[in-house]
Amino acid sequence: AARMLLVKLDGTISADTAKVTDLGHAFPFPALLGAAAIGDQSTALVTLADQIYWIVVVPVRAPLPIAFIAACIPLDNNLVNEMRRISASRHAILLATKDARGRWNVAAHTTGASDFSLPAISTVKAGLGIVMQHGSEILAIATPLQSAAGSRPIAAIIEFPLAEVLGTYRGLIMPMLAVLGLALLAAVGGATFIGRRF
Repeated sequence: AARMLLVKLDGTISADTAKVTDLGHAFPFPALLGAAAIGDQSTALVTLADQIYWIVVVPVRAPLPIAFIAACIPLDNNLVNEMRRISASRHAILLATKDARGRWNVAAHTTGASDFSLPAISTVKAGLGIVMQHGSEILAIATPLQSAAGSRPIAAIIEFPLAEVLGTYRGLIMPMLAVLGLALLAAVGGATFIGRRF
């Protein structure tokens, strides 16, 4: 964890290793505290100061609960690169979140990710968009990720060069045209045969 918070039972922050939170303010994700009190831990994706974290909240017991510890693991470029390394896909991955003005910004990305304007991202369902990058078209597939109540929306984006996406189907075009041409010839021949008989 890159950041740890100590939260009192009343939900106020009493210590923060990042030293950016005003002590005494309410922990921004109270539902995680409730879930940790019931199930001994809770986890979720959250945004803190425009950074995306995987947060784990656990109660501190002595033997009754006296506080909560929230450990924040950053989803930064290094972690996203590691995720791509162990996945089957070699395509660039980006994580984006909304800023205070409601605009989507990239918070983390894999090495080699393109620099492009983010497509419209739905906070409800996956979507795709075609964006321009250095004169070539990129297919960007964005999907919202489930985050904690009180967090800004978070989305994952995978980019595919459009030429690569369409290249898969280019080999099918000629066989399909040949089948359609044969079907058209058969239909014309059948119509001519029927027309001459009557």
